Amino acid sequence: MKKVIILLLTFGISGFSTMFSGTTQSVQIVPVDKMNNQILGSTIICTLKNTEGEWIITAPNSVVVHRGGGTLYISCKDKDGRIAGTTSLLSNYNYTNLWNIGLLFIYIVPRVVGFIVDGVNGSVSRYNENVVVTMY
Repeated sequence: MKKVIILLLTFGISGFSTMFSGTTQSVQIVPVDKMNNQILGSTIICTLKNTEGEWIITAPNSVVVHRGGGTLYISCKDKDGRIAGTTSLLSNYNYTNLWNIGLLFIYIVPRVVGFIVDGVNGSVSRYNENVVVTMY
């Protein structure tokens, strides 16, 4: 019986976005030219930044970023180091967090804690998974 109570309390105070979506996510960067043709090869270096960190990749490629850092700024440079394309991603609401509301009436105090946990660690937000950066 003790184990069941501990399991229910642990499940009850965890944020659903944290449990099912995590605090990080993968973002795929695809550079394209002005004619919307994908640029292949390892000549494009992209830097992604938000308030949670900075990530540098060779595009096209994907990178794991931390959620919850507000706007994700993306700047790509060509092989000569010139900025050749920029864009930004606004974070969107992670609908997995709504499970906290669904179970609010069963576990009132733990669900409030779940909302707080998800909000603090950033799992309540998400970015689009595929980003096209137009190079100019």
